[in-house]
Amino acid sequence: MTKALEPALPPQLLPDPATLSGPQLNEQHCALCGVRLYKDRFLGTVNYIDLFGNKATANLWGCAPACPTVVRPRRRTS
Repeated sequence: MTKALEPALPPQLLPDPATLSGPQLNEQHCALCGVRLYKDRFLGTVNYIDLFGNKATANLWGCAPACPTVVRPRRRTS
């Protein structure tokens, strides 16, 4: 039997899903600082309306043990 994940943040402290990017909602980037996840921690679950008007649920993940103090901007690929 799998154990349920314990959220690291209370629901009122989770970021607004409307402000998050696709990779942040799809568990690829940190929901708090936006950097690519390598080590992560479960932050909690949010409900939102997707681009097609459907109700959706996303598990948010953050950097572990904490977000870096300096976030490097992404390089442009042009």
